[in-house]
Amino acid sequence: GAGMETLLEFRFDLSGSILKDLAAWLLPSRLAARPSALPTLASIPSSVAEPSPPTPCEAMPQPELFSAEKKEDPEDEVSPRPSAEGVSFLGVPPLPLFSLELGGEGLQNDVREEDLKIIHGPVAPKTEGPAGSCLPLLLGRSAQRSFWQRILCSNAFYAMSRQHLQFEVGEEFSVSSSATFYVRNLSSSNPVRICRTSLQEEMQQAAPLEMGEKRQLQDRDVIVLNPVQGYSLWLIFSDLWAKRTDAPENGANVT
Repeated sequence: GAGMETLLEFRFDLSGSILKDLAAWLLPSRLAARPSALPTLASIPSSVAEPSPPTPCEAMPQPELFSAEKKEDPEDEVSPRPSAEGVSFLGVPPLPLFSLELGGEGLQNDVREEDLKIIHGPVAPKTEGPAGSCLPLLLGRSAQRSFWQRILCSNAFYAMSRQHLQFEVGEEFSVSSSATFYVRNLSSSNPVRICRTSLQEEMQQAAPLEMGEKRQLQDRDVIVLNPVQGYSLWLIFSDLWAKRTDAPENGANVT
């Protein structure tokens, strides 16, 4: 019959490679010593042997283990400090300047009474002396995530913006004078509205604040975060500083 025809021929150059030519191990003298055995990895010098490559499972990047220290939301969250007066997000006991009473159909049925009021003000002095400046109070789904998740139903919670609104105190504030309070809208998707009652008709008719717009507050103003019936949410503002027992009469400054 016809001889076999060579179709492909492979040539390898091992110069400069860590691989060694095994031709020497196949010499008759070698095979005579071990006629029934081919070279094994154990019989190859250590300079030639290399560790086995990783399996596909080992080669894949391993997922990072869950850590209890990691938060779902990357932004910082201050844990609420409940007290007889209400909840504070300052981190330390405040000198109460104002409070916000929570209301609406978006609240859970089993909310604790102390969670229905937020109080805010400068850090209360440990000894007799002037209080410091009052930091703004930022409220939103990211700023107090665990708090709002606990007290709001799911629809009301996700209707709240990550940074929804901010309460500010006028720069002229001092312990010997009255204070001026403002609310600033930070939500473009669900802007806040200012009303005098929590009636559904008034909330629907109130004009929403523009993004970044600031409005001065009066005692008992109703700040509406969500007017949608079924999971509405509002805050009733109270000027605690004007109601303190040592407040100046008629807003006069104390000298």
